[in-house]
Amino acid sequence: YEGPNCDIDIDECVRGTSGCAQSAACNNTQGGFTCQCFLAYTGDGTSCTATPDIGLYANMYETGGIAQLACDEGSNVQYPSGAPGFRHDPTNYTNTNPSLQGGFGSTFNTSTISCALACQSANGCNAFSYNPFLQQCFLKANPSQSICPGPTTTCQDPQYGTQYSCGEWQTYVQQGAQSAPAQPAATSFGRRLQHV
Repeated sequence: YEGPNCDIDIDECVRGTSGCAQSAACNNTQGGFTCQCFLAYTGDGTSCTATPDIGLYANMYETGGIAQLACDEGSNVQYPSGAPGFRHDPTNYTNTNPSLQGGFGSTFNTSTISCALACQSANGCNAFSYNPFLQQCFLKANPSQSICPGPTTTCQDPQYGTQYSCGEWQTYVQQGAQSAPAQPAATSFGRRLQHV
């Protein structure tokens, strides 16, 4: 605790002083915190090791490939606070930044396997859209099985105002997920998630 009366809880998760492993979630509690290893990891929270199950989660999602996005991405699913790709944000930037769509996206650089684990941890998630250049993902529910070419994402340099390409999005869908009906004349998903 801190403050003049020592009655203000210190959020070690926000301050980054918890000592939780990079593969663990930090959960603030009144007067303390806990560290819990992510799904498919084992340990005490300060040290976490990937289990063989991580490969199972990697094989649960398929993509049509680079720049192949679901024609209808489905609905956004809230990114879970105890999942890989989430970082505590005391400034509320993730909810106000338009590129993060109101807190639905990962809040720092992440990988496809981290997005798959986050999707498994989120209620209603059965797909995610991922941009390998930005290393960012959005969790989704019930995208169409049909895929369309994904547009190139354009970013702008905040200092000089110049625009540049910052990659393409692609959709990963959980095998056997219930999705909206496929549109005719579109390619179906077929490539499995690669562990990176």
